[in-house]
Amino acid sequence: MLKEFSMEVGRFFGDIGVSLAGLPDWVMLFKYLREKVGGKRVPVVVDEFPFLAGANRAMPSLFQRGWDEHLRHTNVFLILCGSSISMMEKGVPSYRSPLYGRRTGQLFFQPLKFNDARKFFPRKGLGEQMEFYAVLGGTPAYLLQFSEEKDLIENIRERVLRRDAFLYNEVEFVLRGELKEPRKYFTILKEIAFGRTKLNDISRATGVERGILSRYLSILEDLRVIRRSVPVTEKHPHKSRKGVYEIEDNFFKFWFEFVFPNRSYIEGGEPELVIKKIIEGLDAYLGRVFEEVCSEALWWMLKLGRAPFTFTELGKWWSREDEVDIVALNERTKEVLSRSASGRKSPSAWMWSRTCSRSGMRWTGRGKGGRSTSPFSRGRALKDPARGVARKMGFWRWT
Repeated sequence: MLKEFSMEVGRFFGDIGVSLAGLPDWVMLFKYLREKVGGKRVPVVVDEFPFLAGANRAMPSLFQRGWDEHLRHTNVFLILCGSSISMMEKGVPSYRSPLYGRRTGQLFFQPLKFNDARKFFPRKGLGEQMEFYAVLGGTPAYLLQFSEEKDLIENIRERVLRRDAFLYNEVEFVLRGELKEPRKYFTILKEIAFGRTKLNDISRATGVERGILSRYLSILEDLRVIRRSVPVTEKHPHKSRKGVYEIEDNFFKFWFEFVFPNRSYIEGGEPELVIKKIIEGLDAYLGRVFEEVCSEALWWMLKLGRAPFTFTELGKWWSREDEVDIVALNERTKEVLSRSASGRKSPSAWMWSRTCSRSGMRWTGRGKGGRSTSPFSRGRALKDPARGVARKMGFWRWT
């Protein structure tokens, strides 16, 4: 990598000799940068630094020496990138790392949201774009696997269910690369995917003691593989006993729901049996992902000033009896909006329209005397759960 990297640096500075032969070692490269940079600010980007450090354990020390002795007082803007979250967040900047104390900033690149991910498939309609996103999520490497020339099922058949496909074993590869005990984490994720989402239920199913399990779950949260959700009305989310864990990454969701339980069919050369199961369960699966897309749309509308009010919280609400897909609220102004994000066939029908926002429900704060407007979708409006949210927040619903 040193040769290719130094040759690229040579091409940047128009140095024919270095661009053809490279430099013999990293120290020489740092010296070369110091001499060539001059007064202009030059970004130097090292991609997949964890792999570089894995191939040579002395690499962090070499970069520490190069920075301290040659680049610290230059206009070089050194950027270290990597896809290994554990290495980039805990390894490189940790107290024990040679690079400790030299970091001036960090940026975690979140997976793409739907509105950006769908641009990978510009010739597809909105419905198909949502289907692709529901399977692949927002990781660019995954989005690049699907062909825009083929439909969802054909892409799944060729790019996920083939034993030699990049995505077939991707979940296991990610866990092995990020975690020291991948089997234990895999078991935890499997139980969450199969519906055991509360701490006690996961503990009983896996046989892992609650205190130890909490640490495992926290690490999976740090890796953005899972998330802990509580009803949006909870005053102290971190202390709430109503918290549930769910898989956050869409591809991980899809893999655990359809690929992992059916691997025996795939390994036995019967992928069409898996395709049949996917087609049967796709509507329910897409409905859950659609809720997230709708929430994204709400934040987007708020940013553009098109929301009916400025909400400060957005999420789900549930009790033992009822559940509301999406609730937006502003506790200070006592405004509430609840929506049902149901229906796969026409997702745009769920979106707010000007007519809907003008013909909403009237809410009043109990004892406050104020009122606000909250639109409801027609049809299955989840009236009883909506009333439950209203009363919990101190609102009464009026028609």
